[in-house]
Amino acid sequence: MEDHSKELSQAYQKLKREKKRIPYASEFPSRYWAISKYGSWNAFVNHEEHEQVNRHQNNYITKEQLIWEIRQINAKLHYPPHPKNYNRTVTAINRFGSWRKFLAAAGIQATYPFQERSNSFVTLEEIDYRIKEITAKHDGKLTDHILREEGFPIATVYDYFGSMKALKKHYHLTKQ
Repeated sequence: MEDHSKELSQAYQKLKREKKRIPYASEFPSRYWAISKYGSWNAFVNHEEHEQVNRHQNNYITKEQLIWEIRQINAKLHYPPHPKNYNRTVTAINRFGSWRKFLAAAGIQATYPFQERSNSFVTLEEIDYRIKEITAKHDGKLTDHILREEGFPIATVYDYFGSMKALKKHYHLTKQ
């Protein structure tokens, strides 16, 4: 069997530079050579890193990378993302302790009307953004029907404002 150590090492280092992190085995085209030579992917990584690397899968990505990614999603949505909007939610929660702590670490303003409801991810920033978008689309009109049509949860209106009338008053949508 031919020794491909040098080629494996060069390919690993190139991929590591491109990814800016330790590559996953699934990303490494020559993983079968590496595994057959070193016995396992982790043994190969330890060899390449010149140290014992005891890595759980979610340690392959840095906190900085997680923060950068969630900021990108926040910028796209224009309001604090929900866990369902991010594909590394479990990793983020494991690293930061909770979803809310993760958003805070990323510097994302997230105002939760009900602090005691840790399972509620709807923020006032999201409500503000979505109501403004909906009213702009419907020429300043806002009804239960329009909200349902736009996929806005009616329960949120009653949870946070108590009534449609109070929501309209809050957003200055009542007749003068």
